[in-house]
Amino acid sequence: MWDKKGEDISYKWLKKLKQRLLVEVEQEEEVTLAKPTARQFAGERQEDEALAALSDEDLVKYAISRAPKCNSMNFISVGNKNAENVKLIQQQLQKAGANITDPEGTFGQTTLIAAIAAQKQAGIRADGCVGTETVAALKIPIKGMRAAGGRDRAITGEGKCRYKKPGNTRKTRKIMQADDLWSYTEGAKGRINIAPGWQRANITKVQLHNGKRVRLHNAVADSFAKAFQEASEESGYNPSSVQTQVARHILWDPSKGLSNHTYGTAVDFDPTDNPYGKRSGKIRDFPEFINIMNCHGWLWGGDWKTPDDMHFEFDISRL
Repeated sequence: MWDKKGEDISYKWLKKLKQRLLVEVEQEEEVTLAKPTARQFAGERQEDEALAALSDEDLVKYAISRAPKCNSMNFISVGNKNAENVKLIQQQLQKAGANITDPEGTFGQTTLIAAIAAQKQAGIRADGCVGTETVAALKIPIKGMRAAGGRDRAITGEGKCRYKKPGNTRKTRKIMQADDLWSYTEGAKGRINIAPGWQRANITKVQLHNGKRVRLHNAVADSFAKAFQEASEESGYNPSSVQTQVARHILWDPSKGLSNHTYGTAVDFDPTDNPYGKRSGKIRDFPEFINIMNCHGWLWGGDWKTPDDMHFEFDISRL
């Protein structure tokens, strides 16, 4: 496996884990009724911090549970039918010192263990799913890998259009409140009451491709409708909940500043599936959705120090 200087390192972790797993399989075959494992995984995405806390054995079990989802995204994991690409992965891992005993072109357990070891060494998400980030980091010669439903973009965190813009909320607040019509009074439970004149002059209703009508700022309404349709169609992610303008403080806390939702320049998708403060939102399974929204100037809250996976807000510098 490669170190930071591009040199090979030993596969002690790989060999040790392989031995333990093989022993575990042999022990299970000796009993009539298999004992339940210490951890069971249903295929739900785990946060990076949760993955790091898993034992080696549980990490492999988790990766196996996620393999169907990984393969459905046009990436590669256990059971993938693209023998040519699996062969390329195996060859690159073997060059780095991996001892893979799976048949050539078959992504089995030893290929999975080697992939996880390689991801750990490269400092990327170690879940056994070989996507664009892994292909790039390990220099696997697979050409044109694409996320399901779309163009060749990298997974969450990278890609043709991915970028971050610190301070966007403060800049938006300054620009919006410079309007002569702007004023507000405090409401109940973190809400505010915007001056009707400002609301009429700046907020419009726009119909989305899914038939829903939402309120957004005049300056970003068309951009959002176009971005949302393209992101949904290209990625296959179709949020059932699209929350737009709500005049309120950040996190509904009167002690905090005003949210960009107040001005109709922010959107929340499926809050239940994409909870605040966690890096495990459903949206992370659709990196193309995030990348396309970024292409149109919509910044993702999942990039924040305290992640807000549901949240997108317009890059005010693009107006």
